[in-house]
Amino acid sequence: MPQNVLEEQYYGYQFHSRQPCAVVEQKLVLGALRDTQNIDAWLTEFFQADISQIREAEAERKTDRSGLAVAVANRALAVYGELVRASGIPCFDLGRVLRVTAADGEGVYRAAIALPIIDHMPAPLFAQLLRTSVGLVLERLATEPSPEAARELFRQLDEAVISHAVKYSPFSWTTLPMCEVAQRQNVPWRHVGRGIAKLGWGARSQLLQNSSVERDSAIGAQLSGSKQLTTMLLRSAGLPAPEHLLVRSADAAVEAARQLGWPVVVKPEHEARSEGVTINIRSEGALKDAFAKASEKNREVLIERQVAGICHRITVARGNIIYVVKRLPKSVLGDGVNTVSQLVESANAARESVPPWKRIKEFPLDDLARECLDEQGLAPDSVPAEGQRALLRPHSTDEWGGDVENLTEAIHPDNVSLVISAVEILGLAIAGVDLMTTDISRPWHENGAVIIEVNYMPQVYLRGREDEANILIPTLLGGDGRIPVHLLTGVGDLLGEARKLKSELESKGRKCHLTSAVYSEDESGREIEITVSGLFKRSLALLMRKDVHELIMVGEAAEVFSGGLAVDRLESALVIDADAERGELTARELSVRFPVRNCRQLAPETLPNG
Repeated sequence: MPQNVLEEQYYGYQFHSRQPCAVVEQKLVLGALRDTQNIDAWLTEFFQADISQIREAEAERKTDRSGLAVAVANRALAVYGELVRASGIPCFDLGRVLRVTAADGEGVYRAAIALPIIDHMPAPLFAQLLRTSVGLVLERLATEPSPEAARELFRQLDEAVISHAVKYSPFSWTTLPMCEVAQRQNVPWRHVGRGIAKLGWGARSQLLQNSSVERDSAIGAQLSGSKQLTTMLLRSAGLPAPEHLLVRSADAAVEAARQLGWPVVVKPEHEARSEGVTINIRSEGALKDAFAKASEKNREVLIERQVAGICHRITVARGNIIYVVKRLPKSVLGDGVNTVSQLVESANAARESVPPWKRIKEFPLDDLARECLDEQGLAPDSVPAEGQRALLRPHSTDEWGGDVENLTEAIHPDNVSLVISAVEILGLAIAGVDLMTTDISRPWHENGAVIIEVNYMPQVYLRGREDEANILIPTLLGGDGRIPVHLLTGVGDLLGEARKLKSELESKGRKCHLTSAVYSEDESGREIEITVSGLFKRSLALLMRKDVHELIMVGEAAEVFSGGLAVDRLESALVIDADAERGELTARELSVRFPVRNCRQLAPETLPNG
C-alpha cells in the first residue's frame, strides 16, 4: 500500500524556509495571461486561501512579463499548499520563488523554487502536486470564477488529485493540527517516519504521534482506553465519575437500567469520539436499540446513569489548561425570520461554497433531526427566535459534527484543579477531559458535575479556540524546543577555531557538542563515533540526541550552501577568512539563506581564544 512507502531522506532548511525544502525548477508558459485578477479571486473567494503575504511581498515587484511570472509562481505555491494539506500532509510553509529566468519561446519562463517538502515521503508526489498547481493557475484559475465552476473543479480535484495523494500520507488527522500549532508558534519539527514527528532539537525535543508525546505514560494510555477502568481509578482518588454497569446482553442492559434508574446513557466500553453512544434513554425498547448500536462497536457495553448538564471538553497539557469548550450538538441559529428548513438549506449552501477538505459536517434534516426538533417544540417549518439554537442532533460527535462555545476564561478554579488531578493520576502529559456540568463557572462539588472520560491522544481543534490552542506545543516543550546552534565556516583551520569558540562558551557554563563533516565530539571533547558523514547528516544525528544542549557546526561554505542545514535558524555564524572580500560574500550569502541572530566575519587571528 502507498502508506507503507518509506523513503529514508531528510531535507535541509534554506532560503529562510520554516520547513525543510527542496530546490526545484518549474516551467511556466504564460500564454495570453496578462494579470492575476481571476486567480486571486479564485484563491480568496473559493479556495479560501490567505494570500495577503504574497500581495505584500509583491507590492514593489516588476510589472513586466517576468514580474507576472513571479506572481504566477507564488500563486501556484499557494495552490500547492492547499492541495498538500487537503491530502492530509502537514505542509504549512509558503515556499519561495528564488528566481525567474526567460526560456525559449514567447512568455516562457523557468522558475527556481524552494519547495516545502516532508522528510521520508516520496519526492515525486510533491513534484506532481506542484505541476498540478501550476497547471491550475495558468488554465482553470485564469478564467473568471463562479460557484458552479468551483463546485466542478473541487469535485475533479477531490477525485483525481487528493484521493490519490492522501494514500501516501502517513499522518493522522489528529497530527495535522498539532503540526500546524507548532508552525504557528515557530517550533521546528521533522517527520521521522510513519507519521511520527520530532518536535524541537536535542535536549529540548519531544517525539509526537497523533497528539501524544513521549512523556505520556504507556500505562495511563492503556487505562484511559477503558472507560470502566478510568472511572474506577478516578473514584478511588475521590474524584467525581459516573455510575455505570458493564453488560454483554440486551437483557442485562435492561436490568442495569432498572438498577441505576432512568434516564440512562449507553456507550461502548472501548471506543473514542462518542461513537456508538446514545443518550437520554427512557424506555426498554429504546435501550435495546441503543445496546445493539453500541455492541456493533464493542462486545462490552456500559449502561450509565445520565447526569444533568452539557459535556465540556477541557484540554490539559503538562498541568496547564489549554482551552475549555462547551460541546454543542449540530444545530442552526434562528434569526426570527427564516424557518428551520430555510436555515438548514442556507447553511448547507454556504458549506458547498468552500473546498471539500475545508467543509464542516452537513446540516441534516432527517428523521433523527425531526425527533430532536420535536423534543424542543419545533418542526422544520417553525421559525426559531433570533439567537435560538435549533438542535438537529442529540449531542455532539465526530460523526455528526457540532459547534463549540469557548469558555476558557469562565472555568471555575476548583474545576481546573479537578481535571488537572485526573490527568496527573493517569500519568498523561496531554489529555482531553470531558466534564459533564450544568455550569462550568460553578465548582463541580456544588452542581454534581462528573468526569465522564479522560481521552488519551485527544483530537486538537483550532476553530473557535485558535489563540488558546497556540500555546499547546510550547507548553508541552517548555518553550520553542530549540537549543543554541552555531555555525563556523570559511577558509582555514575551521575545526581548530571552532574548538576555541567551544572553550569560550564552556567557560560560561555551557555544554557544547561539536561536529564537522567527518568528526564529532561531545561536551567533554571525546570523539563520538557516528555511522554517517557529511555536515548535514552528522549535525542532524546530534540534534536527534537527548544529551545535546548546544551545538557548533563546522563546515566549508560549499557544503553549507549545497543542500541547506539541519536547523532553520542559527544563534550565531562566524565566517573565518583572511580574504576579507571573500569572507564578506560568504557572510552575505549566509544571511540570504538562514536567519542568524549574530553573524560575524573574522580573520583567523581575531577569533576569541578561551
